[in-house]
Amino acid sequence: MRTPPETHFFGYYALDLVRRRRFPISGDVLRDELDAFANMPKSKELGLDIVAWHGMLAGRAERPADMFATLVEVLVGQADTVGEKSPEHLLWWRPIARAFPALRFIAVVRDPRGVVSSSRAVWGDAGGTVAVRAERWNADQREVSRALRSLGSERVLVIRYEDVVSDESAASAAIAAYLGVPARTAAVAGRSPAAGIVLPREWWKGRTFEPVTTERVEAWRRDLSVEDADTVGAICRHGMRRFGYSSTDTRRPVAPAGLPTRAQRWRFRAARRRHLARINRVIL
Repeated sequence: MRTPPETHFFGYYALDLVRRRRFPISGDVLRDELDAFANMPKSKELGLDIVAWHGMLAGRAERPADMFATLVEVLVGQADTVGEKSPEHLLWWRPIARAFPALRFIAVVRDPRGVVSSSRAVWGDAGGTVAVRAERWNADQREVSRALRSLGSERVLVIRYEDVVSDESAASAAIAAYLGVPARTAAVAGRSPAAGIVLPREWWKGRTFEPVTTERVEAWRRDLSVEDADTVGAICRHGMRRFGYSSTDTRRPVAPAGLPTRAQRWRFRAARRRHLARINRVIL
């Protein structure tokens, strides 16, 4: 089972692709599109073999889904099972599920206070205010819940980050059983050929192949201020309850009406609704 680096195919490329092209595409049009994807800033480090990608498509793409499927194959090589892990592809679960009826989803959920803490450490102010980051967590987890309700547990597995790091073997066994592949109990020690799933610029993933630990589970208590932690807990309280997190594990109550940057939160919600509407109209 192999997974390539994050392709960001749907999140950063597919909407523009379907706006400017009518499928099927072939010839120079197909080559131009393969080049366009390969030259995106997020694609340049993939080491993508355009000739091989074009060859797998046999010079013709009947639909965008064919371009994506062959892209993953080119990047991972031979494998019994392949996966892809671009986070923003969560928003595309409806078109992806329609395009690939046999495809299965694994959604990883984490305590939003840990998510906000980690996001701020990696992206700084670029990720928005604490309140907007909390709204993003809410919006993402609503999509996880909708996917599970719509597709059922046969096509969607939801696992919590905290459960994975507390019992790695149990999590691995659950994922293997869900995918119908043999479970491997041996831990990955140090770097390995699989390290290709992490790109050089992704310094925040540097510990991917180190031993799994629980040390980051409670790191938000140290990294977030009392006010920030309580703000996240108040904004995300319903979603936290849904996934088994305690939103009352804060150090003082916060009234929802008094939460900061309310206008920013509403703008985020409106923008997310518009974005999802565009995505859900796409036929892959």
